Amino acid sequence: MLRDHTLDVVLSTFSIGEDTSSELYTHLLTQSPLCLVVATPLKRVKKLPLNEALQAVRLFLPSSTFESRSDFDQYVEVNNLKLKIMGEVDDIALLRILALTNKGAVIIPLVGILGDIENSALTLVHEFKSIKQKFYAITRQKKFQNPIISELVRSFRR
Repeated sequence: MLRDHTLDVVLSTFSIGEDTSSELYTHLLTQSPLCLVVATPLKRVKKLPLNEALQAVRLFLPSSTFESRSDFDQYVEVNNLKLKIMGEVDDIALLRILALTNKGAVIIPLVGILGDIENSALTLVHEFKSIKQKFYAITRQKKFQNPIISELVRSFRR
């Protein structure tokens, strides 16, 4: 859709590959560590060691549409964890809703639930500081860039 000029920008959790034609550009907007969160009624999980907590709860994971998912999967494999995976979700808002409605624990980028942690609706059990989800704006090469898109990309670099 970028190539046929239907869209000016695509926001994504993946960068475009190097083999993609040079007419598309990837702009890193921000990155956020993945974290394990639970609804506040489940905050007792926070007292458990991380690997025990991960195995003790029903868990919703970000789908493979998130670059960070493979890093989380590697963590699980290296630590030989047996997770109770309830589902995989490709939308941060839906992951947040699942956590808020106490459907289970959620692995989610921290940026998606900061307000919920601040107002105590969700409890941060663990922040995976070494597992970061990146967010990108993908644009196409244009003679005259859309000023709104240019400002969006610049605003994240401040």
